[in-house]
Amino acid sequence: MKRLAIWLGLAGLGLTTFLIGLVCYFPAAAVIPRLSLFIPSHIQLDWQGIGGTLLDGRVQRLEIAIGNGWPIGVGPIGWHIESPGRLQLTLGAPQTAWQLSVQPELGRLAWQVKGGSLAVLDARATPLALQQPLTGRFSGRLQFWIGGGKCLSSQGSLTSPALGMQLPDPVPLGEGLLQLSCDGADAPNWQLALKDSQQLDLTLSNEGTQAILVQGYLSPEHALTPYWQLLGPDAGSGDIKVRMLP
Repeated sequence: MKRLAIWLGLAGLGLTTFLIGLVCYFPAAAVIPRLSLFIPSHIQLDWQGIGGTLLDGRVQRLEIAIGNGWPIGVGPIGWHIESPGRLQLTLGAPQTAWQLSVQPELGRLAWQVKGGSLAVLDARATPLALQQPLTGRFSGRLQFWIGGGKCLSSQGSLTSPALGMQLPDPVPLGEGLLQLSCDGADAPNWQLALKDSQQLDLTLSNEGTQAILVQGYLSPEHALTPYWQLLGPDAGSGDIKVRMLP
């Protein structure tokens, strides 16, 4: 009986190892598109150019559309799963990629984001058909911890000396500062501060909701103002406080 129990234990260990290996090396193209089944129905995902495996794979481009909004593209995206349970993601070209990692840590998940180039985004599927709507690069590191379905704490920031937009003419947005905060919600809140000399001083934040709050000051002479006013009667210049839905 003792020998039988040993053989059964070894067989179980071998089967478990085989199944784990089978899952890890399963083609990513057969699994990744099915992730859309777990995403809220108002968010549409279009995966393009999937390659590799679940353990080590890539997506050439991911197109994201929220509600009736125009889709925004992100890519390329790469991932690698390391032991013990550490996931690493890269977004963008290797030299300027954003880097994201997540791993278990004392009963919680530790997330880390390292800044990269905004060239990772494209708006070719929008009416403006812009390949790179945003310019600039963030540097620095953000960290936050999730446990029990709540955002527990965060630290760090991402900064940029010069951000801009192509609309299609270049529009400077000045210096950028991106920070996160936790207030017990299921995900961290974000806040982006933009400052371009004395003509633009704006803060964008999500306020823990789907709406984006834009507040601060925008000079009538700034290059962004004509485009900003196209958003509607509430989008004026001067002192600004507007809530926008994505």
